[in-house]
Amino acid sequence: MENLSRIIADQNSRLMQSLVSVKVNASKDKLPKEVSIIVNDATAILPTHMLAIFGKPSCGPRKVTLYPVHSLVLASQCANLPKFPSALPVPLHERGQQEVEVPVFSICLPSPQSYSPLSKYLYTKHVDILFRTFLPCPPPPLFMDSRDRLLVPFSTDLASTFTLQTLAKYAINLHGLWQNVCALGIFDDDLWEAIDVMWQILLTSLAVATGKPGMMVDQSPQTTRDQTATSIRAVL
Repeated sequence: MENLSRIIADQNSRLMQSLVSVKVNASKDKLPKEVSIIVNDATAILPTHMLAIFGKPSCGPRKVTLYPVHSLVLASQCANLPKFPSALPVPLHERGQQEVEVPVFSICLPSPQSYSPLSKYLYTKHVDILFRTFLPCPPPPLFMDSRDRLLVPFSTDLASTFTLQTLAKYAINLHGLWQNVCALGIFDDDLWEAIDVMWQILLTSLAVATGKPGMMVDQSPQTTRDQTATSIRAVL
């Protein structure tokens, strides 16, 4: 597994470039078993599947978002992910644009909107992607190396810069990321460390903003993240 992770890391720029270069031709009326994608010369490594991400059923129409993926990247890192459908034969490469069929793989996630930054992290292993997405502003350089010293001052700055509602929204979004990571069964030490640190930052910011020090890194054994998130939602 370590060798596989190293191979993916060595190819991450080509893999990400391939995802960005893909255009999807999908029907808006129904979700087929296969979809056509348009690839070009920048698509160095063809995606193997199209993920169809959706959330739990609601009263309105189900919203589905499509993401091209390489099954090896996800299957090697997501222990709870069901087996991907068999990939279709890879067509001969043609110069310029080319239409390719890929199978669709539908997945229900607790927080569909949090999938995209999580996917980028799984491909690149850059935690700064997560910091830029799930915090109102990224922490200072080398924050992770000195977080014991910098966490409270940085959190205090956030509390004085952003509204309580903004901080609460970021905390709820981060909770969604955590739910997705649990649902997919991702065991990545750097990812979990980043989630824990961002959670501490946002809870500390909320504690400062509300004058409730009890919210600061909450963490009696009786208090779960789900319970904390429920309390934060009351702010919105």
